Amino acid sequence: MKRIRNPLEKKWEFETSQGYLADMFLQILELFHINPEDIYIPSFLDMSNIEFRTTKAKKDQINSVFRRYLDKNFIKIGHAVTELEGGDWYAIY
Repeated sequence: MKRIRNPLEKKWEFETSQGYLADMFLQILELFHINPEDIYIPSFLDMSNIEFRTTKAKKDQINSVFRRYLDKNFIKIGHAVTELEGGDWYAIY
């Protein structure tokens, strides 16, 4: 049986330089009951990528929860919106 997609849902990508951030992001997606379409989390020296579908409003909410989750785990956000201290970064686009 084929799933009929909500026309408001877009495909989004989460990309990061660190696998542990991708693992944390998967936990946030699980809270929102979103199944990723594609997951690539390498074990060594490569960018991680997670593709998922949702509305823009829900994506913004997920990003907000993810940032709060990082703050609670003492991972400090640097000056740039998506850059973390120590050169780690993530982007949702």
